[in-house]
Amino acid sequence: MQLGIAGMMPPLNEVSEKTVSRIREAGFTGVACKLPANVSMAEIETLKALLENGGIKPVQTNPTNEDLVNPDRDHRNQGIKTMQHMCHVTRRLGADNLYVRPGSLNPEGPWYPHPRNRDPRTKELLINSLKEISATAETEGICLSMEGHVLSPLYNAERVRDVIEAVGSKALRFNMDPVNFVDNLTDAYNTTSLLDNLFDILGPYTTCAHAKDFFIDNKLVLHLEETIIGRGLMDQVTFLKKFNQYCPKGYILIEHLQDNQVPEAKAAFDSAAKQAGLVWEQTQSN
Repeated sequence: MQLGIAGMMPPLNEVSEKTVSRIREAGFTGVACKLPANVSMAEIETLKALLENGGIKPVQTNPTNEDLVNPDRDHRNQGIKTMQHMCHVTRRLGADNLYVRPGSLNPEGPWYPHPRNRDPRTKELLINSLKEISATAETEGICLSMEGHVLSPLYNAERVRDVIEAVGSKALRFNMDPVNFVDNLTDAYNTTSLLDNLFDILGPYTTCAHAKDFFIDNKLVLHLEETIIGRGLMDQVTFLKKFNQYCPKGYILIEHLQDNQVPEAKAAFDSAAKQAGLVWEQTQSN
């Protein structure tokens, strides 16, 4: 099992040898690469060379794209075409997988709630979009890593599984992010049970993971906030054991942190790995 970071990367045109050295010196062997929709192949080749020379694996390509559930056909098609282009980009970069967000009907952002996110029609729009993208992924020989969230159309493990099976492509897999599925106090105070359910249903589809933590804020409605790994309620030891069971060669990416918060999070995650009886691989693997 390998440890990477979804962070510590400036905008694409600012990535340098120093950037890659900092990531390696921080103890990571892989990184997620956020890419604009109009990224050129020349830029990809430059990024690929920098990462290879620095001993860092491009684990995940994370593009900016129109929502795949947008009811407007033109906007939705733009999202599909961008993701199909990113399948080619992912292959050229040599990344492990292409990150897929399901999107939202909320115009403010792809991870914000909307009353129709859980409607059957929204599910069908997502399935149809994913079928087109998956066909391109199969042609390019790359893996799609789709993520879910309680606020999104993929709001629980069963819905994620149903969508993957409806698409019916071996290219479509799951990006495990347990914090995204904390939906109530029962989940928040018993994340071990939440993890058992997620991995029982989605473990066979999981290809990559994001690591973070959360706490319950002292407010008069249920209010969850992300925090640095080790400060929150997530059972990181069980998370690591379960991920290793299904993806012993896979990457977990620490995410959503400022650079100065990364050392504390990594130390806590290293401690959890030790408690789980696991050791990070120290060299990138293809």
